[in-house]
Amino acid sequence: MFQLPFEEQRELIAEGVKLFSDLNGTAPRAYRAGCYGGSEVTLRALRENGITIDSSYNLAYLGSTCGFNTPMLNSPKLLEGVYEFPVSVFRVSGVAGYKPLEISAVSLAEMLQAIRHLQHAGCQDVVLGLHSFSLMKNLGRRFEDYRPDRIVIQRLRKLCSALRDLRDEVTVEVFGNVDLVPLSLSQPQVVPSVGWALPTIRKIVQGVNRIPWL
Repeated sequence: MFQLPFEEQRELIAEGVKLFSDLNGTAPRAYRAGCYGGSEVTLRALRENGITIDSSYNLAYLGSTCGFNTPMLNSPKLLEGVYEFPVSVFRVSGVAGYKPLEISAVSLAEMLQAIRHLQHAGCQDVVLGLHSFSLMKNLGRRFEDYRPDRIVIQRLRKLCSALRDLRDEVTVEVFGNVDLVPLSLSQPQVVPSVGWALPTIRKIVQGVNRIPWL
């Protein structure tokens, strides 16, 4: 998206807003660009289309498919009149780059440890990602042949259970319902590290999970 000129981005988003409104009966409130491909220009196009929340910023993709110029966001920030909720990321000790809190990309233990570290650092908002295809194994080119990804499905169930157990400390919201009035824009911009042991175990599990018939 960010590679397109402003006018084209604005027109595409306007078309998406109309389709969403026609199908859903209400206007969309939040947006996330495919492959996290948004930028500050995208935010201006969103603002002109009445969208107040974006979640296209992802440090793990910054400099590649993510076109933002704003450095190091891992907590909400007001950019171009839009509330930017970056997808939360963490570091792996001894490894360059970042890992996003996506249900199909990292383990439950990594997600919970990252949430705890961010909470202790004074962060009040953590953003987790879930794609429509996250719970499936692609056996073809474009999911024309697929199987349920039982490991990720079980991970999602355990995550929901863990967040339920933390309900006195953690409030779970979707962007359509989140209250922006108490949102703090002065949260620290920190990226926690989860060490190396948990990521190593997760890579082993991911390797085994690539076997298509499992």
